[in-house]
Amino acid sequence: MKNDIEQIYQNSIKEFDQVLIRQINYENIGVSFEDCKFKKVESSINETISLSVTKDKYFGFAYTTSLDHIDIFIQNAKNSLTGKVDGSFEFAEKDTVVNLDTYKKTVEKITSEDILIRLNQIIDYLKNKTKAQINLEGYLDKISLRILTNKGVDYNQKISTYVSYISLIYPGSYSNVSRILASYDIEDLNKDTLDFLLQLYNQSENQVRPKSGKMKVLFLPEAFYTFIFRLSSALSGNSLIYKRTPLEGKIDQKICSEKFTLFHDPHRLDFPYARAFDDEGTKTKKINFIENGILKNFYFDRKSAYKYGTKPTAHGYCQEQNEPASSFVPNFIVEKGDKTIYELISMIDKGVIIPSVLGAHSGNIQNGDFSIGLSPGIYVENGNIVGHVKDAMVAANIYDCLNKIIAIEDKIHFSIMGSFPAILFDDINVTIK
Repeated sequence: MKNDIEQIYQNSIKEFDQVLIRQINYENIGVSFEDCKFKKVESSINETISLSVTKDKYFGFAYTTSLDHIDIFIQNAKNSLTGKVDGSFEFAEKDTVVNLDTYKKTVEKITSEDILIRLNQIIDYLKNKTKAQINLEGYLDKISLRILTNKGVDYNQKISTYVSYISLIYPGSYSNVSRILASYDIEDLNKDTLDFLLQLYNQSENQVRPKSGKMKVLFLPEAFYTFIFRLSSALSGNSLIYKRTPLEGKIDQKICSEKFTLFHDPHRLDFPYARAFDDEGTKTKKINFIENGILKNFYFDRKSAYKYGTKPTAHGYCQEQNEPASSFVPNFIVEKGDKTIYELISMIDKGVIIPSVLGAHSGNIQNGDFSIGLSPGIYVENGNIVGHVKDAMVAANIYDCLNKIIAIEDKIHFSIMGSFPAILFDDINVTIK
């Protein structure tokens, strides 16, 4: 394969003005349980190569999983130039990138049997302590990535990640309390997390019907992507270019509570998927988007940076392997606060905890509006969990909410779209049928 990549490179630089080759080898093992019963084992091995090119200021792209016909692969990239997609931007040049310890050699010995044993340990810890349906999944990913350009870039990085999904499900529904645990290798049993899930579920097992109204709302990390989905849109350089963000013209202005800081740190090793370079070969670094409530930066890939007249922020990533890189933040992080999760709950005189949501992608995304179903809503009075509510929803605007932050948890948890602490908000309207 290495000789094939070199042949693609040598042949491509004769045809095109700029060339970027992205090669990724991906191995995955997955094991799942449903209601404490073994469900399935899955495994896959994939190797994909993509070719991004420019010629006469036009952009072309091709993708393949087989290099049996290299000439056809390169011709496909050449043919795509007829689409006349703007390719005026410059590809990345060689830079000095950091070496990140993102691959643990111990994973090479891990089998599906090892994952099965670890998930069974979680089941054994949980099953006699709750009446909930217990669903578990465990996945081991091994990734080898290479980015090669005709401007001196030739970067390599290996990444190993073990992710487990733990869900305690309420009877007759898909409502659940859950947590995602992620690391670069299989870690020891996290009893603190399991105990928290048990307490949250067991104390909320009974259904209750409180009155609707404005109250305190505690978003757990698994539900906070409701906010991040909208912030991701608002902070994108493309949203600036096409004037689709309410944050235009607000750099260095206060847009939310001083308690809130949002950033991306691709070199941070306490969360998975750290990267020394993005999928365009741009050197990565930490960037603050919102710092103590003040808007600081938007994010750009190389194309959107060129269009807006600024520098790229190393946020060109391939969200799908068969597509070229585009503006994307792989792991937003919200800075932790100074309250334990139990202290946050004790601060709720009347309100709900939101462990998961329905409809997070609905509403006016660009304006920051959302209308979500609570799946479930865990009702709290005087600092004590009373039960869970069904058929409840919260409709609000994220910027209004982010100005009503009471306190933030002192731990950050890997979750959907990033890594977040739990965040307690005040005076949010909750509708309960």
